[in-house]
Amino acid sequence: KDNPDHPWDYDYVSINLSLTVENVKNEIEKVWVWSHLSSNTSVIKNWDMYIQNIGLPWDIGRILSNPNIDPSVALSKNPEIFDNNDRDIWERLSWNINLTWDNVNENIDKCWNWDALSENGNVITSFKMMCELAKKYPICMETYSQNPSLCWEDVYNNIMIDWDMEGLSSNESVITFGIIIQHRGFRKDKEWDWYFLSLNKKVSTEKNFFDN
Repeated sequence: KDNPDHPWDYDYVSINLSLTVENVKNEIEKVWVWSHLSSNTSVIKNWDMYIQNIGLPWDIGRILSNPNIDPSVALSKNPEIFDNNDRDIWERLSWNINLTWDNVNENIDKCWNWDALSENGNVITSFKMMCELAKKYPICMETYSQNPSLCWEDVYNNIMIDWDMEGLSSNESVITFGIIIQHRGFRKDKEWDWYFLSLNKKVSTEKNFFDN
């Protein structure tokens, strides 16, 4: 605002976490990237804030996946937004970290993204729950392997499941460096993915990681 003559990149300004919805409204003529604003947790702090400013050109898909949005509030307060069963709306909602199985089950006929639901640790909260749901619904083991509710005991005690090794290797809830060393040969047809292990903060920051 104080330096309007500078060549600001609004692609990046729009993701700045010091930004507020009032900043945006006061400078509405700027070339905002509304998909970024819709994902920005400093701009959209809750569902009511979105509704109060619904006339702005938000990206509803990004709004619904914003971690500040509570799906229970959105579904109960404004069901009309979800009535047309728009695939993009339900797919985006599937990625929301606050989504629960109750939210899904109450709208089970909608166009949910089961890859996203399988990975969402707030939806599928235990291995036992996953096994029960897999009897009726298309659980994706590739993305479930990244689910933060999963633990090593679940994996080790069910070793013949078709686990996704990229997913397991990146899952900070499953893997420690000690587990990798102890179980180098996970299965003859399954090897740890060292690229994703290297990206796994829990593994790569352990004391013995650089000694191996």
